Amino acid sequence: MSGVPLSVQVYLLQGSYLFRVTRTVLPGPGLQPTLSALSAPLSPDEQAQGLRTALPTSIQPMRGLMARGDIAQVEVPAGFDRLPVQEQINALGQIVFTITADTLATGVQLVEDGRPVAVPDASGQLQNRPVTREDYGVLAPRIE
Repeated sequence: MSGVPLSVQVYLLQGSYLFRVTRTVLPGPGLQPTLSALSAPLSPDEQAQGLRTALPTSIQPMRGLMARGDIAQVEVPAGFDRLPVQEQINALGQIVFTITADTLATGVQLVEDGRPVAVPDASGQLQNRPVTREDYGVLAPRIE
């Protein structure tokens, strides 16, 4: 798909906090541009800033859709279940903050084969409901 590139706000990790960067991606339907931007490898500039991602490396970009109104359903990223709990929490913070930055979504539900998956909130408690920025507030970017 071609078109005018889009600027997407993506949240990476710097230390134990999220850090917002802008990435440019090709347009696409629904959540595709946002998830493509989030799934992209770190640039040399991002690495030089000490940024990292908790998302598992995969050749497959993440997939998702707006399920109902303000809830985004995102397929569990490949390898997510093998991450330590704290890295799952960090990855979920990245996903939730990124998706809620540039879309109408206010919450995210991870799904596997269309079925909701329980995910840890910032305290490590498993949640069966869609998670929001409030669930990962401890990861929120520091105000400069």
